[in-house]
Amino acid sequence: CLMCAEFPERPEPLPHLPENPGQLQQYPPSTTVDGKRLMNLWLRRERLWNVTLSVERHLDKKYDFLLWVPDSSLWIDKAARPSEILKDDFAKTTVWLRDCTTVGENNDHVVAFGRDAAPTMLTLYSSFLQGGLLEETVSCEEYLISAAMSRALWMNLSRFELFPEIDSMYYGDTHNLSTCIFGTYWCEGYTRESMGLKEEFCEAVERRMKSSENIGGNLMRGHGGRPF
Repeated sequence: CLMCAEFPERPEPLPHLPENPGQLQQYPPSTTVDGKRLMNLWLRRERLWNVTLSVERHLDKKYDFLLWVPDSSLWIDKAARPSEILKDDFAKTTVWLRDCTTVGENNDHVVAFGRDAAPTMLTLYSSFLQGGLLEETVSCEEYLISAAMSRALWMNLSRFELFPEIDSMYYGDTHNLSTCIFGTYWCEGYTRESMGLKEEFCEAVERRMKSSENIGGNLMRGHGGRPF
């Protein structure tokens, strides 16, 4: 198993970002904080992709399958074996999106893709700098799907059981941290009891903390997780 980690000591300034009218209309990167955070996220993924390419050259082998998740993920079970996913036809050029908690029809929270789809999925930063896409997009999810379709990649929906991950957050003080899970990204048809989860929903924790006279703690999102 190979691992590459990057821990910047200070915020890294982005270069001048083009306006790209019609792209990422919900949070234009050239004028909004959320848009700039998205560009930072895409930039770091692209850097890791470049490291991946150098590792492949060094080993004289290629990866078959790649996956991105935010570091706010709480895994409640093991992910599926890559062989279970790669048995599909056209697996190398397929992008797998979660079939629940979708924004529109797309969900970029957990995204898996075959090796031949990786150059498109992991260079969205450069794609935007070079002028974006022909289609108009409102959100990062729409941009992702448009980029995939522009390269004739196959799109597939993955069951929750393949990637049993839930968005989560720490809360409490630094000496007594607990974990809660987000109902916003919850998959319908599942219950906390059926999954054996004891963690509360973050929305309920936040309401309780706001209504309490003695708040005594804060909700803290995992650093580097979803930017919005």
